[in-house]
Amino acid sequence: MEHKIEEGDTVKLNIDNSPNMSIEKVSGKNATCIWFDKNQRFNKEEFLLEDLIFLRKKEQAKGGIGFGKTN
Repeated sequence: MEHKIEEGDTVKLNIDNSPNMSIEKVSGKNATCIWFDKNQRFNKEEFLLEDLIFLRKKEQAKGGIGFGKTN
């Protein structure tokens, strides 16, 4: 059973060396993702849901939003 991607979930693109990203917003067939790159720069970009691979459900973070590690 495929997981429905929701805000707060951790995903990555279906390409090699994609960083782990958090879903900020889901709108129709698109998702806005946020992540930090290897230089600790904040990134935000919109992707098609079909191009994302679900990694894990949003965690109940203590004290804020957790971001996945970059590869």
